[in-house]
Amino acid sequence: MTLDNFWAAVEAQLEELKSAKSADDVLRILSNERNPYGDPTMSSGDGFFAGGGGDETPYGSLMQAGWAVLWMEAGYYYALRAPDGSMITYIEGDIYRGNRRPLPHGEPADEVTGLHGRCDSCGAACDENGCTTDRSHVAAIDPTEGTS
Repeated sequence: MTLDNFWAAVEAQLEELKSAKSADDVLRILSNERNPYGDPTMSSGDGFFAGGGGDETPYGSLMQAGWAVLWMEAGYYYALRAPDGSMITYIEGDIYRGNRRPLPHGEPADEVTGLHGRCDSCGAACDENGCTTDRSHVAAIDPTEGTS
């Protein structure tokens, strides 16, 4: 594949992502088999974006498609929620189904629900922001909780 063909393939994928409404759409568009490098085994993820050195990103295309940010550590490490509620995690070009943000003790979030296990204080489900209850018990532990 020539360099021009490589970037043409990347641009086509980015354009397709602008209409992606689900994690399944993203994984179809960025499947390892459609990798412009021609090597479907080079990624450990469910999909791969080969154009990381380019001007445009999957993030920009998916924002145009109506996706929402779950969390973002850097431009190469984030998770997004699709309009249909499904999620993907982007890690340096590798695309994974679900929310793969590790918990403080290293366990990943549940890939289907995006929940991060159970609150140590009350046992309620935790999401990317922590406990899903009214968080009053968290405020007792962290005096900055709930302040702006």
